[in-house]
Amino acid sequence: MPRVLRPVLYVAPGSSSCLESIRMLTEAQVDYVQHDVSREPAARSALLHEIGRLTVPTLVWGRHTLVDYCDWELVQFVRQHRPRG
Repeated sequence: MPRVLRPVLYVAPGSSSCLESIRMLTEAQVDYVQHDVSREPAARSALLHEIGRLTVPTLVWGRHTLVDYCDWELVQFVRQHRPRG
């Protein structure tokens, strides 16, 4: 069976958009990895490498990245990328 990549959510404290993304992913039961770019230098570097800037929340799922998004865009992105079971 192929290995399924877990999505990676880059966040920073004090961001209401980040808190909302965390809430929505948790409610949707998405198994994701969370990185705080303000406290994790490696995560900050990875995000800069991925999109060329520090914008949170950013969700990376395999080869696909969602940056600066609205709630409905996150819902659609999860539907498109969630493994079919």
